Amino acid sequence: MAAVRRIAVLDVGRTHTRLAVLEAANGAVLSVDTWSSAASLAGPYPHLEVERTEARLFESLRALVRTDTPPDAIVPVTHGATAALLDGEALALPVLDYTAPLPSLPVPAEHFAETLSPPLPGALNLGSQLAWLEAQHAEAFGRADTLLPYPQYWAWRLSGARAAEVTSLGCHTHLWDPRGAHPSRLATERGWDRLLPPLARADAVVGTLLPHVEEATGLPGSTQVLAGIHDSNAAWWSHRRGRETPFSVVSTGTWTIVMASRTPLERLRAEQDQLANVEVSGAPVATMRFPGGLEREALLRGAGGVENADAPASIDADLLPTLREGTLALPAFDPSGGPFRSRRGEVTGPGSRPRGVAALYGAWMIDLCLDELGAVAGDVIVEGPGARDDALLAALATLRAPQSVLRSTDPSGSLRGAAALAVPSLPAAPIAPVTPLEGEDAELLIGRTRDWRRRVEGDED
Repeated sequence: MAAVRRIAVLDVGRTHTRLAVLEAANGAVLSVDTWSSAASLAGPYPHLEVERTEARLFESLRALVRTDTPPDAIVPVTHGATAALLDGEALALPVLDYTAPLPSLPVPAEHFAETLSPPLPGALNLGSQLAWLEAQHAEAFGRADTLLPYPQYWAWRLSGARAAEVTSLGCHTHLWDPRGAHPSRLATERGWDRLLPPLARADAVVGTLLPHVEEATGLPGSTQVLAGIHDSNAAWWSHRRGRETPFSVVSTGTWTIVMASRTPLERLRAEQDQLANVEVSGAPVATMRFPGGLEREALLRGAGGVENADAPASIDADLLPTLREGTLALPAFDPSGGPFRSRRGEVTGPGSRPRGVAALYGAWMIDLCLDELGAVAGDVIVEGPGARDDALLAALATLRAPQSVLRSTDPSGSLRGAAALAVPSLPAAPIAPVTPLEGEDAELLIGRTRDWRRRVEGDED
């Protein structure tokens, strides 16, 4: 097999899709093309417009050929809670959008002990989606012969190869037993396990480009296509490679995903939105999550809207004034998930610095997640948009001392972890230490944190 010089990572997110090309020799990001992900409310139910995404992908790949930077391998990366049902060489049903307001599938309490997959609202459990599709679209569902997790769906569209993979099967689906490494009892009882193709590791080359893809993009037919990976696991794998000491990764974005390397799985509690993700090797990883990006948006929107809302918060202009005025943001500000999803959020105090309020809230929630997971030893690595937020990082570093909080300085985020599937020797993502607050500022933060914890834990005394 020819050596891989450049890797293209196809990262299909719920709101944005990007195609990035990384240099195998040094991990440099050569290009990133980003566009809005296509979704539709038309048709039988809200669904993802995969044909539009594919057309835009082919356009982006053609541009790489024109600029003489074609990739030798393509790695699909996608969000979780999504899968495609195939009927022969076509979709049996449109790919359901996990934001659709579907009823959750009731599962017995003991189900969590097997799957380590908590019951989530709406369509966030893949099992809920399948149950609804089977009930509402029985004829089309009955014709389905293959269930492909979303990364492997894109591998199939590029190569024609059908495979399943554990990082997506193990992502709060209700369909996977992460310790037994096989489909869950629910999956076998409902017959859904018969739709799963053979397993492939995320780093496996499942095929090369189909002739029509070769023709549409100008890429050589020998271009390798890997099985692909769930996006939070790609971020985890970027830092997991070569690490044996305890550590945690905080992957930020629409969701904040906190993964801890040494937490016993028996510690996990479903009601806290804790679960086990499954890494590339198949090993389960203790995880806790909350919709951090959605809550940040809600806090900024609740403040009447903030100009340039994507800009990170600063320590001097945002964090310290928020601490001094005593503003507390009490969860939760989005019902999608997290340990407080059943509560209605409240901001007490002046709230004159909305970015500071949002940054402080994010730091408090991450700190709480790490405590709940018992992740009190080893480095805490923050990646994604949160790694650019000086206020959030300084507050978190102060709260986690003497642990070290490190920011990923790699602008590619989870892209590097995905690219490393094709080139295991890819250099590790660069990380830099975060300086905690000192003196009176640190003491003030600790005091405000104590107040916040008392309020959220329901202890007013």
